[in-house]
Amino acid sequence: MDQALERGSETQPFVYYGAFMEAPGRATSTIRTLPGRLEALPNSLIIPIRRGERTRPGDIVLTNWASGAGLQRAIVVDGGSPEAPRARYLDLAYDHPSGWGNQADALPANTFHRLVRPGEVGTSVACRQEDHYEHYVLVHRTQERMLGLSFAGGLRILSASDCTDVPLRPPAKPGDAVFVPITGVFTEAKVTRVDSSAGRIAVDYRFGKEQREGVFGFTNVATGLKSTAAR
Repeated sequence: MDQALERGSETQPFVYYGAFMEAPGRATSTIRTLPGRLEALPNSLIIPIRRGERTRPGDIVLTNWASGAGLQRAIVVDGGSPEAPRARYLDLAYDHPSGWGNQADALPANTFHRLVRPGEVGTSVACRQEDHYEHYVLVHRTQERMLGLSFAGGLRILSASDCTDVPLRPPAKPGDAVFVPITGVFTEAKVTRVDSSAGRIAVDYRFGKEQREGVFGFTNVATGLKSTAAR
């Protein structure tokens, strides 16, 4: 936070970790981090997680990487219970070196809640910036303004009128044109395969002069954007 005040929130990387509320306040609250340290943070930077949430396979949840660190969206799969499900992370690269991009993890009770509609805190938005759309995860919002977490971890104040909600479950099938975030910029791609149970969509896209393949999680694949130039 001190560095962000000096540098500006857009240039200072932020990483969202799991924590527990210790002392809520009107503008600032004290949270207890997983290692046990107490920290005071503005409420606009704290994402509350609903307690007592129950899930079923196919639900998309907002959570913390249980076997790692950082904010994650995940899709619930078979093998757990409604209160402590197993889930596959959607924001990790499919070929992440840890292996967690393509396997299920156990989510402890009261560390997640279901995402039910596009545009709520924890979902993705596509925001117009000159001739392209940028990918952000919403971490706070009011009626007209939003606070978005960028690809590089910067926080940016966004105007709701410049942004389009990204669907939780993209209505896409093989052969459809969609947009996927490449280094934080939505790039046009063609769907080659959809794995609904794992919440993943495989696509082909152009990056510079190269044709590439990629696998992207639900909540990160946009539809209906105006075409942007290949990067």
